[in-house]
Amino acid sequence: MSISLPPKSNSSIFNSKDFERTNEDVIISINKLNVKYEQHINELKNQIEKLTYLVYELQKINIRVDDKTTEITNGIQQIIENT
Repeated sequence: MSISLPPKSNSSIFNSKDFERTNEDVIISINKLNVKYEQHINELKNQIEKLTYLVYELQKINIRVDDKTTEITNGIQQIIENT
């Protein structure tokens, strides 16, 4: 994916020098992209941590539901056996 850089000046007269880029311009652009990349990576890490925590909480709920289901099933079985 290529990113076209805007002209350096806002002159209404076209000047090809406006489109020339120095090594410093390229380095600045790379550094800006790197900062954005790091921000996105950090945000993704935060989202992964949140999702991991949600999965953990859902697993705990599932265990409680399984425990209750087993308790109910045992109760029904006792009722059946006692009748």
